[in-house]
Amino acid sequence: MKCPKDGFDLASSTYHGVQIETCPRCGGMWLDAGELEAVAHEDRPSIFSRVVSDALTSLRNTVKPKK
Repeated sequence: MKCPKDGFDLASSTYHGVQIETCPRCGGMWLDAGELEAVAHEDRPSIFSRVVSDALTSLRNTVKPKK
């Protein structure tokens, strides 16, 4: 699978039963449908915090304020 942001191959890993794809170039983290909910409902605040933080960082980097 390719990174939607930069086209590099994603590295797949499993974290407590949830498969997560990460991009070694941009550091993006990609989850399939339902995986974010699976992580959010578990007692794993560190991975959930990272997912949310990465998503917000990505949005901040792509959305440019109007002048």
